[in-house]
Amino acid sequence: ALGGARVTLTDLLSCFPVTADNLKANGFAMANGAAGAELNASHWTQQEGGGTIQMCALDWCKPDFSLLPGPFDVILGADITIYEDRHEALLQTLLQLCGPSTVVVLAHEYRGGQTTFPFGDMAAAHFDVQRVPCAEALQECNIVSEDVALYR
Repeated sequence: ALGGARVTLTDLLSCFPVTADNLKANGFAMANGAAGAELNASHWTQQEGGGTIQMCALDWCKPDFSLLPGPFDVILGADITIYEDRHEALLQTLLQLCGPSTVVVLAHEYRGGQTTFPFGDMAAAHFDVQRVPCAEALQECNIVSEDVALYR
């Protein structure tokens, strides 16, 4: 959003206070004057660059898509594939939010000796999944087991 883009952030409603603090720390101000934790959606603006952020509550297991302005050009997610019992709900949510040209980028850190990517295998029935190893780029951060997957 700092470059003038329109961005929609989603998370569980219980996470709104932390997200709101992060937005404030990055120069965004709430446009509608209400506290983000009190709403299912809030709008934020950034003075420089003209970007806007809409923050919407989204629970994959009980999704309400009425506040989401999809389909989206790009969907970014980090560490959202950890819980295998939520993979089906996540997949159905992505299918609802994606259009024909949407690119989904998910970052996933392999933990505890994990060598497979069950969500990617499940999603391959609906998306062209491309794993992009990025260990070399992350070595300086002492992260050695992270991959990014592109879903088209």
